[in-house]
Amino acid sequence: MIVGITGKICSGKHTIAEFFKKISKGDIIDIDRLTHELYMKDTKCYKDIIDSFGKDILDETDNIDRKKLGEIVFKDKDKLKILNGIVHPKIKSIVQEIIVQKPTKCPRFIVSALLKELDIRTDFLVLVQSKLDKKKEWCKEKNISETHLLKSLEIQEEEDPSFYDYVVNNNKNIFNLNKEAKNIWKEIKDY
Repeated sequence: MIVGITGKICSGKHTIAEFFKKISKGDIIDIDRLTHELYMKDTKCYKDIIDSFGKDILDETDNIDRKKLGEIVFKDKDKLKILNGIVHPKIKSIVQEIIVQKPTKCPRFIVSALLKELDIRTDFLVLVQSKLDKKKEWCKEKNISETHLLKSLEIQEEEDPSFYDYVVNNNKNIFNLNKEAKNIWKEIKDY
């Protein structure tokens, strides 16, 4: 079983994924982590990103400075499309490779803010939503600046809840989020 978990920045999607992992004994495929790996030196994506955005996005050790790159792409949707055009096909390929080459009877939870855009096949889709004040709380806990939060929200498209199998409104507390995960898992575990 493959469950896609998505939501905007600081909505709680990674937290609910951890709850799902714990109660299901499943695995998490974290698209953010995979993307970080693609940004590493000596990868084709690294080279393509440098070719597209220049060496000004590098830090003093020639690693891609995600903050500098983010400042560029969050200001210009065309540049974000260029970046996504470089990264998304590779991410989709890696995820499909993980699923095919490492089959398992355990459920897999794919976590990404851009899951719909990646067009990865899932059995269920979960959208995690939260109000701005709750997002600000989550961001403080993760040391993400409010400025970055607001820029990210500005560029992320609105989600249509009717597209998803489950919609979790994460506006209360961690215990409620855990309860939501358990309730969803009860419904889908025998799929």
